[in-house]
Amino acid sequence: MKYFKTLLVLVALFTIGTVNAQTSRLTGKSYTFVMKDAVNGGEETFDQFTFEADKVVSDAFGKKGFTSSKILEKQSVNTTNFEVTLNSAAEGTRLYRGRVDGSAIDGTIIVTDKSGNQVTYAFRGMLTEDWNKAMEMKQGK
Repeated sequence: MKYFKTLLVLVALFTIGTVNAQTSRLTGKSYTFVMKDAVNGGEETFDQFTFEADKVVSDAFGKKGFTSSKILEKQSVNTTNFEVTLNSAAEGTRLYRGRVDGSAIDGTIIVTDKSGNQVTYAFRGMLTEDWNKAMEMKQGK
């Protein structure tokens, strides 16, 4: 009986984890955004995130060797808040805390280099499909 109860608990835990991954509003979506130093301004940098079942793929920083941690996600009626860290052995970490509301995405990024120095960036964007349409309209296509 003891083993049976343990088995039931394990099945329940695995089932809950699977349901959470399947019910994510972000999975399969791609967002393009611009980021800029929140304090000092400076040059804008662009990136594209593609959300997978439990991680994110960064177009710009994936090319630089950054890999994703597991996404922490909290859903409310209309918005999804998320937190994910991109890690690089050579460059440090990028902690993204963001919010997705409809087709819009925004938030902050805390960049920590290998020496422990931190810079905070703000980011804002939209679904990549909408971003591309806006760029086409801007270019008069």
